[in-house]
Amino acid sequence: MPQKKTNQKTNNDIISMHGEQQENIQISIHQKKHGKGKQTVEQVGNDEEIQFTGKVNKQTLAMDILKEGYVQSFIDFFYITQTPQDSDNLERYTTSMLLEQQEDKLLSLKKDLIEAEDATKYIYSDKSSAIEGYFKLAENFFDNFQDYKTAQFFYKRCISISKDSEDKISEGKGKLGYGKCFDRQNKTPEAIEILEKSLADAEAIDQQSIVELISKELIQIYHKVAQNFEKGESENISNALYYYEKCLDVAKKADKEEDEGNICHKIGLLYYKIGNYQRSIDFQKKYLEIYQPMNSEEGKQRQMEAHAALAKCYLKMNANDDAQIHLEKYIEHAEKLHLNNSQSDAALHLATLYAQKGNVPKSLEYYKQHFDGARTEKPDKKDRKLVDRARVTLGIAKSNATIGNFFNFYFYNKRFIIDKYIEIVKNSDKDIYKLLEWKAKKDK
Repeated sequence: MPQKKTNQKTNNDIISMHGEQQENIQISIHQKKHGKGKQTVEQVGNDEEIQFTGKVNKQTLAMDILKEGYVQSFIDFFYITQTPQDSDNLERYTTSMLLEQQEDKLLSLKKDLIEAEDATKYIYSDKSSAIEGYFKLAENFFDNFQDYKTAQFFYKRCISISKDSEDKISEGKGKLGYGKCFDRQNKTPEAIEILEKSLADAEAIDQQSIVELISKELIQIYHKVAQNFEKGESENISNALYYYEKCLDVAKKADKEEDEGNICHKIGLLYYKIGNYQRSIDFQKKYLEIYQPMNSEEGKQRQMEAHAALAKCYLKMNANDDAQIHLEKYIEHAEKLHLNNSQSDAALHLATLYAQKGNVPKSLEYYKQHFDGARTEKPDKKDRKLVDRARVTLGIAKSNATIGNFFNFYFYNKRFIIDKYIEIVKNSDKDIYKLLEWKAKKDK
């Protein structure tokens, strides 16, 4: 009969997700005599309503699945619900225990497995229902159970069915889920390999929606790997840069401009750290370019970060005019956002730069701004030592400018004396005698 052929075809076409375990599955159910304690499961009404009498457990449901002729679903159900022997398989053990304790989840699992397998039968040319069914199972184990090994098997089945039916979008989504499972199991190299190959496949057939989805996942993984290198004991900067630059490449493919900007900032900071200031400037300029059009508070803060990083690079390169431009922009944004401590820090740098140029009034103006910014900061953010340092610095600048020794104040044996004063005040709680000695000399 045709229906028998259908069952024969279905069984022969089973996609085994459990390998050799399929051949070794045995199950036995012992029922008491005279029907006492009989266990039954029946569907009533529509498919969404499941009712049962007596106690439902994984053995009775497994046998029901097999009796109904769904061999693949029986194998899947048995594998998922059995308690693993190896103590290391915590995910599988947790899933098994949760299912054993919740009858409704066991019934739902049985229903989902049967529906998905039923939709794979060869009499249905459209396999979209089968793919959706196995996606539902994969996502359930991924999101609700955090059982990534089981989710991995179902994603792989989605890939297989999608390939057979030439559904490229579903195949790409399946590969994405499959790769994510490896990442969540801390198998990062395998995850990267799977996702990079999947990304290349999607690009080759111009599946932009899949390219964007896979790229977003790779951004997170590359970023995580780069941070680990960056924060490692040896601080392997070259490896961190390698993964941040890979991260930047996929951010462009995903059309995630903000991610692209943030990664540029990270790369720029690392190049600054190893002394490659020009390369750092290139990336910080890109960071600034991306956030420049944004007038939101976050956009202004990002611009401040870029201006600060650029100013530091230019100061290291003795390009003081360029540094001055970015410091003034930094202060402009800090004033608008009422970030007084940030404003104070930048004002100190500008005061020093104007002093070097011999512009005494402008230098004093910024020294005053340095003090005012520190003094007027909100109480919960106010830095008492910063206020004291700023007060002393402003006082010294005013005193020396008034008596015409402004440049002697800044230049003594080609060094900035102000740094010494600031250091004294900064550490005044540790060495009060140096501060008193300086005060005594000043009063003579």
